[in-house]
Amino acid sequence: MNDEELYALGRRAVACKGFRWLPGMKALGSFRVVESVVPMMFPVDTPDLTDAATLGALFALVTEAYYDPKRLWNGYVEVHRDQHAVFYLEQAVHDEEGALVWNCVCSGETEADVLVRALEIAT
Repeated sequence: MNDEELYALGRRAVACKGFRWLPGMKALGSFRVVESVVPMMFPVDTPDLTDAATLGALFALVTEAYYDPKRLWNGYVEVHRDQHAVFYLEQAVHDEEGALVWNCVCSGETEADVLVRALEIAT
């Protein structure tokens, strides 16, 4: 992805209902978010989706978005980096061989792309 595509993807992330700034995330321009500035982050800030800590925080937001406390079996999200896909385990369903059945939420070109898509789908 080029810089313009990463910027646009970051803007899509910020537009999601489930997005919020978390400590450790990095905004474009090398600004690292710390606990004390989280309440002051503005929607004009764009996350740096090339930063590992930012991707980890985005993964936490995706996991949170798929969590449903009303269910007996809570959702579990797993990112397959080699496949660039997010999978979601909604309930304890097993196939004929006894393996858990995973649902593919989405796939994409990069880890950042699938995390943003999963957050968009969830909210």
